[in-house]
Amino acid sequence: IFYVMDNADELLPLFVKWYETYGDKALEMFKVYLEHADIHYGLTDKAEEIFAELESMLDGLEAESEALKEALKDADGALRAEIVEKIEEIEELIAKIEDKIVEIEEAIEELIETVEKLEKAVEAFAEAAVPERFEIDDNLLIAPNEAYIGKTALVKGPNIKGVPAAVPVQDHFSAKVLTVLEDNITTDHIMPSNASLLPYRSNIPHLADYCLTPSDAEFPAKAKANGGGIIVAGENYGQGSSREHAALAPLYLGVKAVVAKSFARIHKQNLVNNGIIPLTFANAADYDNIHEGDELAFQDLIAQIQKGTVIMQNKTTGAEITLNIDLGERQEALLLAGGLLTSIKNEK
Repeated sequence: IFYVMDNADELLPLFVKWYETYGDKALEMFKVYLEHADIHYGLTDKAEEIFAELESMLDGLEAESEALKEALKDADGALRAEIVEKIEEIEELIAKIEDKIVEIEEAIEELIETVEKLEKAVEAFAEAAVPERFEIDDNLLIAPNEAYIGKTALVKGPNIKGVPAAVPVQDHFSAKVLTVLEDNITTDHIMPSNASLLPYRSNIPHLADYCLTPSDAEFPAKAKANGGGIIVAGENYGQGSSREHAALAPLYLGVKAVVAKSFARIHKQNLVNNGIIPLTFANAADYDNIHEGDELAFQDLIAQIQKGTVIMQNKTTGAEITLNIDLGERQEALLLAGGLLTSIKNEK
């Protein structure tokens, strides 16, 4: 507030700029400053009280000085010297009080002048109209030319690749088990994010070559050789950070489903968003009956997903395994459509 008081002449352009930035909130700022100005009016009242006290003290000293001067006429010797000294002390004190009174008067005038400037600034601001167009557009966005949307090539750097696109869920398919993983596989196992890989976060094809390598060094090669497949895992699959790359890299490698004892919540949603089917064992012991390389088959999958129970055939062993899929209405619609991006694209 003291800064504002000392720079009152600059308030109006400052608040106009605030209005451009904050809109109606700028008016609240004015109110706050006026409240502070009211405080200074209070200080002015207090100063006038002090001023009155000093005037009263001054009157008393002047009366005392006059009385001593009268006594001086009849005094002599040591008494006269004592009275003269006392008169000088009183006159010196009177001079100091008079200086203080002048100082207080000047401070009062300055405070009143500053508050008046603030009030005038508020009045001017209230009368100021918002321009129809601001000369500077600081939105940092350039509106696209509607005529060129969809017709202009998107220029990308060599390390920026497209996002892999999922497809709607197939009603019938079979695929091989690419890997069987233990409990508590983290998203850092699924898609490592060390210093050598972080620069490639916009290059999914490159990152995919490291997918699940902390747990299975051959996983990317097996996925490519088989044209994708299925991941089998234990409890809490996908725990840790919520990185979407842990779903994008498997999608790029053709992973169609993950069958696990349980999923970490956010990773499960990321799988759904990318069209990868998250299935859980109805009987956790069935996890031990599936091995890498087994061929798993699904029939009438869409209807089974909608019912929440999926029957999976292990064509390698001949076993029939019951799986669960627990999805909300929106999650189910996104998964069946092939994930979030595919769903949005098809809606258009």
